Amino acid sequence: MWARHTIDSGCKSDHITNNVTESFNHWVGDDRKKPIMAMVESLTCRIMVRLQRRFEKGSIFEFVTTPRIRKIIDMTMQDAKLCKMIDTGDDEFQVRDGFTTFVVNLRTKSCSCNYWSLRGLPCTHACTCISYKRYNVERFCDHYYSNEMYCKTYQEMIHPMPELDERDRDGYSTVDPPELKRLPGRPRTARRRAANEGRAGQQDTRRSCTVRCGICKEFGHNRKSCQRGKTAKEKKKEALTFAADQAQNGANTEGITQASIGTSTQGDGNVEREHLGDANANEISTQASNGTSRKGVVHMPTTTQPSQTPQCEPHAKRKKI
Repeated sequence: MWARHTIDSGCKSDHITNNVTESFNHWVGDDRKKPIMAMVESLTCRIMVRLQRRFEKGSIFEFVTTPRIRKIIDMTMQDAKLCKMIDTGDDEFQVRDGFTTFVVNLRTKSCSCNYWSLRGLPCTHACTCISYKRYNVERFCDHYYSNEMYCKTYQEMIHPMPELDERDRDGYSTVDPPELKRLPGRPRTARRRAANEGRAGQQDTRRSCTVRCGICKEFGHNRKSCQRGKTAKEKKKEALTFAADQAQNGANTEGITQASIGTSTQGDGNVEREHLGDANANEISTQASNGTSRKGVVHMPTTTQPSQTPQCEPHAKRKKI
């Protein structure tokens, strides 16, 4: 009680602790690892069962106070037999506990030890006076420890909820994710490195090419450094790349057409050259056979063919006159 001497007397519980969160986490158990909707549904079921069980338990209590408070009162009544009291009248008493004397007033429910006012339960000195007057000790306990207040605490209920998948969702439209909007400022190209990390090396550079963002699905950065859109430089580079691809495709088409035309023209020229070559060869052979030559004309060797004497038709026999 020495830690509560400066606490407001309106607080009747002597159980002061900051471990409520730890108790709650232990009570929740493995439900903390579930998704948010499954966790809420599981906690709702736990609280529903707890409220109903506590209310049913409070409805069958036999005494005015709860069983726990009744047990504390019985222990205090046993310790009160060691105290000596003097009745001064009008429910005021002087109680001697060992070598110390205390003043008890049953009408105001107070004792000079201040235990009664802080705890809300009769102290050892008050229980000595109450047993002397043959009063019911439960009447002198604070109202917050009564069975009635216990039932009021747990009389509320949580109504059951249907399954989420069975609800009527016709009136709800599909919720799409928000559109990506570029953030202000220059885009970050390198991640923020910790103080104990060194400078970015070649391995980190190779590693950055395999990182893929989960928002814009682009390579080279992650969700933390994503700017949610392309920079003006990237847009310009993409446009130039597209224009270069279109020009390359057009040049390839034009080159194929010219190549087909040049092939057909080359074929015609070869035929013409073959004809001219035959004509020149005939002319040279004619000049060689006639024995004539011109300056600057190369005489091609010709094969000598045996001259054939023209066969004359036999003269018709003259008729004798």
